[in-house]
Amino acid sequence: MDTKSVLSALERGLTFCARRQQVLASNIANAQTPGYKAFDLVMKDLGDEEPEGRIQLVATHFNHIRGPADLEMAGEVEMVETVNPYPSLDGNTVDVDREMAKLSENDLRYQTLVKVLVKKFDRIRMAITGEGR
Repeated sequence: MDTKSVLSALERGLTFCARRQQVLASNIANAQTPGYKAFDLVMKDLGDEEPEGRIQLVATHFNHIRGPADLEMAGEVEMVETVNPYPSLDGNTVDVDREMAKLSENDLRYQTLVKVLVKKFDRIRMAITGEGR
């Protein structure tokens, strides 16, 4: 894999993690909102399971979280409604413990991608400056 495609893949991965962080944080923030439906952002090429239900999101305000088209990865990313077998009586589907676990996993993924990116740039710098010879 050439440097350009590696950097492109890392960029897409970091963008995905940043956007997923927004979605998961929104779920947690709305844990007490009656009728709120929890969502998740899934990237198919990262091995995530096929989502159970697909929905079409429409941004009605400029601060709304955008859908996969904004990620420039429309074929790889989907916004899905999170399935909670035990929603609250008011219809809220947020499971805070599960959302916090997803947040931690997403953070670890992001940190790993950043470390890989730093190593890649170190190798590029070494190639340019001739270090390590």
